Amino acid sequence: MLLHIFLISILCFQGNGKYDPKIDILIHKDCKYSQALKTLLDWSGTEYGILDMDKNMDLVNQDKHIPKVFINGKLIGGYRDSLNMWQYVYRKLPLELDFSRLYNPEYVISKYSKSGESEIAK
Repeated sequence: MLLHIFLISILCFQGNGKYDPKIDILIHKDCKYSQALKTLLDWSGTEYGILDMDKNMDLVNQDKHIPKVFINGKLIGGYRDSLNMWQYVYRKLPLELDFSRLYNPEYVISKYSKSGESEIAK
């Protein structure tokens, strides 16, 4: 786990030495984990881009898991991997007494979205 976090940290540094990662997410509007990931990114104020599934079918076909998180074009993983990254690398996740609650997408959406419901389809 620590090696994974270290490698993610290295990916976040640009050639100019700045800690300025480009984050892109591949999500599906009907996926509750995609909704929860987007909710947490919005809540934390993290800037990110959304990859169009239709234009990136090669990424979907490699592995059927959605969502996928990319930093500077490199796949870092899915929902759980991104939670671990934000907790340890960015320290931008909510301070939950029980961090495992963030693994529950329904909990995340209800607690951290502005409206209390999915905002992907809107």
